[in-house]
Amino acid sequence: DGIRDRSPSRGLGDVYKRQAMTSLATGLWPSEHGIPGWFSYISEKKLNTIVLPFIERTKGSSLLDMGIGTTAMWPYPSQISAISRDALLLHPSSINNSVFTQYSAGGIRRIGYDSKDDAIQVIQDRLFREDKPTFTFLYLPHYDNICHSKGVKSKESYAVLDSIQNDIFLIRESLPKDSKLIVTADHGLVDIQSDCSYGLHLNHPLLNCLKALPSGEPRTPHFHIKDGKIAEFKQHWSEMVGDEMILVNQHEAACLKLFGTDRFSHCLLYTSPSPRDGLLS
Repeated sequence: DGIRDRSPSRGLGDVYKRQAMTSLATGLWPSEHGIPGWFSYISEKKLNTIVLPFIERTKGSSLLDMGIGTTAMWPYPSQISAISRDALLLHPSSINNSVFTQYSAGGIRRIGYDSKDDAIQVIQDRLFREDKPTFTFLYLPHYDNICHSKGVKSKESYAVLDSIQNDIFLIRESLPKDSKLIVTADHGLVDIQSDCSYGLHLNHPLLNCLKALPSGEPRTPHFHIKDGKIAEFKQHWSEMVGDEMILVNQHEAACLKLFGTDRFSHCLLYTSPSPRDGLLS
């Protein structure tokens, strides 16, 4: 069976890379670790942020240079370092030393690769060299990248998917019989048509109702609404999207377990609105 044969026909709209990668590192649901998506708002610092690059959203300034430590974004430590085996993490060289990669590695040895062939060679050499139990993590962003630039159903995306499938088969053939190969995706993806997109420019009156820029993901934005502005916000929202999107408050999101559980951690309360003054879409 191939990857394409097992791929779902629809994207997993409620799961995103920032949530899934942090869950992989911590073993916690998004409702517990508090990362809602690509954008986040640290209310204690009044900062609109972009999560994985670890930067301030409007000017692109490094949060580290602003004196913001990683615990402000990721208060729960990575559990990958608890792996008892000889562990190695392989990431593209461009992100191998990023703030998030260093955080998620939890001190585990990392190697950056420049091509998939280089990464596979490292894995094969490691399998034949080591005489003790190992854990090797390989992150492949290639399919995600091509889907974003060319579309999920493009011939270019299918070609990259087939290439990755061949790489996985190659790795599988190299594994000792007592090895386990686990393949997982960090999120689903769907193509968005132009007539299904809504622009929210900086002068839009809806933004005057907010304490901060919308956080979360573009398809599921989180709104932090000012006191006394809910009715006005709802009006602007209805005028912009009609009934194409629904608004869900924090209590409803918890009951629906949209972030994995029905309990929100203190961290997620920073980035999600409260039942009194905020709404999710």
